[in-house]
Amino acid sequence: MKRTFKISLVLCSFALAPSLIAENVQDSDHIVCATSTAVLCVESGDCFRVMPDEIDLPRFILVDTKKRTLSTTKLSDRPRNTKVERLTRDGGRIQMQGIEQGRAYSLSIEEDIGLLTGVMAKDGVTLSVFGDCTDANLK
Repeated sequence: MKRTFKISLVLCSFALAPSLIAENVQDSDHIVCATSTAVLCVESGDCFRVMPDEIDLPRFILVDTKKRTLSTTKLSDRPRNTKVERLTRDGGRIQMQGIEQGRAYSLSIEEDIGLLTGVMAKDGVTLSVFGDCTDANLK
């Protein structure tokens, strides 16, 4: 009985883990997002779940809503900085769009729970990305 309870407790903690990482970012202008899951699809209809590192996707993305930029952290082995062409805060979401190196991208962050959802597209390939975000400023 105790063992079953412990196993249930561990499974519940894994189920709740993503919601414990992400936070409310409604009043944040500096946000850090951790990419966790990526799905690569090709025009034939085949899709593959990949780890962000396998496709050179940054593990952490810094979002600056005032400067309208996306960038890697200072410790990244491949520094990147992207200008966001369109950024809106509407309906409890931060929505960003742009084009970088011929790839169109669209990202959305649900402000109340910090959930990141994004897609990038180029030449018959799409990449869907999911992650969690939190305020980048230490309070």
